[in-house]
Amino acid sequence: MNKEPKPTRGMPRSLLYAMIPGGFLVIILILFLTGFWRQEATDEMPPVVEEPAPAVVE
Repeated sequence: MNKEPKPTRGMPRSLLYAMIPGGFLVIILILFLTGFWRQEATDEMPPVVEEPAPAVVE
């Protein structure tokens, strides 16, 4: 009688392959929740620099 061969690894490959994109999504979720992409909002307008009118040469 032949016995079924036991897997040599502790975790099936399919579970490992499913954890890779899952881990990526967890990292993206953490970055999103911590505000990694949040832009600094300021209420001040940048100063307006007026340029002198160009001199007309005739």
